[in-house]
Amino acid sequence: MKSQSRRQRTLLLAITLLSVLAIGTTSAAAKTCVVKANANCAKANLKGANLAGKNLNAIDLTGANLAGANLAGANLMNASLERANLTGANLTGVLITNTSLAGARMTNANLTNAGFGGVSFENTNLTGATLTGAGFNTSSFQGVTLTNANLATASLMGITSMGGTKGTPASLPTGWVIVDTYLLGPGVNLAGANLSGANLTGLNLSGANSNTLAPMLSDAGVDLVGLNKSGSGTWIVSNANTYSGPTTVAAGTLQVTGSIGNSTTTIQSGATLSGSGVAGNVIGQADSHLSP
Repeated sequence: MKSQSRRQRTLLLAITLLSVLAIGTTSAAAKTCVVKANANCAKANLKGANLAGKNLNAIDLTGANLAGANLAGANLMNASLERANLTGANLTGVLITNTSLAGARMTNANLTNAGFGGVSFENTNLTGATLTGAGFNTSSFQGVTLTNANLATASLMGITSMGGTKGTPASLPTGWVIVDTYLLGPGVNLAGANLSGANLTGLNLSGANSNTLAPMLSDAGVDLVGLNKSGSGTWIVSNANTYSGPTTVAAGTLQVTGSIGNSTTTIQSGATLSGSGVAGNVIGQADSHLSP
């Protein structure tokens, strides 16, 4: 009888330990983790865990299994999330900043109204994910899978688009498209992009920042809404553009061999407007340069 009672107590203890998973603590043969800010939970099994609203600042969840977990409203600032499995996870309203989601699986995850700042989405799988109302300020996209992802009303302004996008999303924000695997739209940062020969007719790139627009504009017959030239280097506009939005040369050189005659061009201090083409009204600030 005593032996049977001891076995019963052992079984009860094992069941209790397994139930702890539901409140955010995981036990495994090779890993024990109490889920909290700054914790090391790399490769931990947190499948289905309820972590809603928790402060998980700077937690290490590299390679962790968070499939089906509830992280709604959680603070994941500075967290390590590379290769994490977030399949079907609830990330509604989550805050994720200054980190990398490289290789993370977020298939069918709910990211409604999530806030991302300075996050690297490199080879991240967002198949079927819901991203409506999410913000991606200063984040970067490279090799991301967006098959059937819903990005309607998401804010992509300020993202760095690095190409390699896979799949066709269910929806994109107004004014955004995928061209030659690059996400393109208002305010996109195309530093380092190569869009030579791409067809960008009718695309709204108002406020776009890039140093590689020379081949993009001269080969594609682009009609822009507005143009913001920033960073060192030269952009070349060789086509007859009809946009009437403002053109700003904040740095480097904008060379016009075509036409931007309907736009007012502002040349900021240290920047240069050059070329033999047609420019409209030109405003040169102190120490700006106008070169034929």
